[in-house]
Parts: sequence; structure tokens; C-alpha cells
Amino acid sequence: VNRAYQTLTKADRLRDYLLELEGVTKEGGKTAAEKTKIPAELAEEWFELQDSVMEDPETAVEKLGRFESDLKRRSADLRDRVSAHERDYDSGSGDSTETLRKIEKLVLDGQYLKSMERDLLKLKTRLGI
Repeated sequence: VNRAYQTLTKADRLRDYLLELEGVTKEGGKTAAEKTKIPAELAEEWFELQDSVMEDPETAVEKLGRFESDLKRRSADLRDRVSAHERDYDSGSGDSTETLRKIEKLVLDGQYLKSMERDLLKLKTRLGI
């Protein structure tokens, strides 16, 4: 009962359960067709930031701030897009399986952003920011 309550009251858990229940993801992971890659421009920005830290730490702080702002903007945009698709699913408009696939892709993209946020925090800690 506790596990059911936790699943029903936590949006992320409920979404993951629904994706699994509808067969969009497989238990314990994502389907092979839905694996995503980190956006190229984001990866490029990240590598440039790391190079800046190594070459010129003082100017890297400014770049780090811009990168962090951009990452937060991307995360907020992604959350808004997930919410919009969830509303579409709840309203029953459109193909529900396709809507769930869109949600899953966005969730996977969000995992990359969260990973980058963790890496960014480590980098800021290393720089003493």
C-alpha cells in the first residue's frame, strides 16, 4: 500500500509507472528506440566551458554563469513541454501512445540536463564558487 501511495502521489513516479504500464518503456529502463543523445550544441558548450576553466579560470567564471543560466532555461522549458504533453494525455486528445513517447523522450532529455547540472555543481565546487 505504501508503494502504491508513493507512486500515486509523486508525479515522476506516476509518470514512470504509466509509461511502463502502457509499454512505452520496459521495466527498469528505456526502450532501445527511445534512447536519446545529448544535444550537440549543449555538449560543445560544455566542452568549451571545461577548456576555459583549464586555460583561463578567471574568465571561465563568467562563461560558467551563462552556461548555468542556459541550463536552467532549458530545464524549465523541458518541464513546461512535459506538462503540456501530460495535459494532452489526461484530456484524451490525440494518440495517447504517441503522447507518452514524446513524454518519455523529454524525460530522457531531462536526465541529461540533470546530469549536466550535477557536473556543473562539481565544477563550481572545484573552482570555489
